[in-house]
Amino acid sequence: WAYLDSRQPLPVHSNPAISLPRRDYNGWRNQLVFASKLIAAVLDFKAKINTGQLPVEYMREKPLCMELYPLLFSSCRIPGPKHDYVTHHRRSPTHITVVRNYQVMGDGS
Repeated sequence: WAYLDSRQPLPVHSNPAISLPRRDYNGWRNQLVFASKLIAAVLDFKAKINTGQLPVEYMREKPLCMELYPLLFSSCRIPGPKHDYVTHHRRSPTHITVVRNYQVMGDGS
């Protein structure tokens, strides 16, 4: 897996936020509003996975395999000396961690 062999820093070289459109914020409050909406959308997506309500995705009119979607929010990349590996947890996490100005904040769980 080329993804797991990469030694490049993940936040820069493998960050899904790169696919989001560029936004110019007018202060931290607008960043907070955007982050809140993004978290709400991710939790809505997760709820659809958990309840089986996520519609099947199609490519060229053929259904795609959605078997790994339930593992999406309970998987973690673990660093290794030559390549990393992925581990899956039985239960999805129930917390959110936010980092701002080098400050790490959790949801209190």
